[in-house]
This record gives sequence, C-alpha cells and structure tokens, in this order.
Amino acid sequence: MKDIYEKFAYDYDEFGSIEEYLGNEKTFLNKIFSEYGVKTVLDCACGTGQHLYMLAQLGYDVWGSDFSESMLEVANRNLQERNQIMKPTQRSKEWILT
Repeated sequence: MKDIYEKFAYDYDEFGSIEEYLGNEKTFLNKIFSEYGVKTVLDCACGTGQHLYMLAQLGYDVWGSDFSESMLEVANRNLQERNQIMKPTQRSKEWILT
C-alpha cells in the first residue's frame, strides 16, 4: 500500500508547533478521560505526534501507531526533541483490529 503522506509528512507541522494548536481538544479530551478514569490511550493515526505529546503532558500513558513511515519518522523526531520517551510504531488497520 502506498504511503500517501510520504512527502507531506515533513511539512505537516508547518501549520503550527505541536504544542500550540490543540487547546480546545486538550481541555475536552482531558475532561472526558478524567470522567471515565482513562489512564492509557492508543492513538491509532498518530501522525506527527501532536496528540501523543499533548496527552503525555497531561499524564496519560500513550501509545501511537500510524501506517505512514514518514509520519512516524517526524513523530519520533518531534517527541525526542521534547524529551518524550515513546516510540510510535507502524501498524495497519488489520493489525489493530485483530
């Protein structure tokens, strides 16, 4: 299967820093996750790691996967630059559904 994000992944964060543009989502997700006692989150299309970083900052145990090797490369770089110890992995929807 072709990685449609192969070239776009490296420019994806040009829209804004991964720390800056998830304010409303951060508040919403933290409220919902707190209400239901969520401790661990799997981001099945983690892209460049925005939600992984955000949720890790809130104290959640986060796991990430994505089909795109390019997106994962950028995610790993983003997370390492921010001293986050996690390594999102490449998975297809077939693996996640089994």
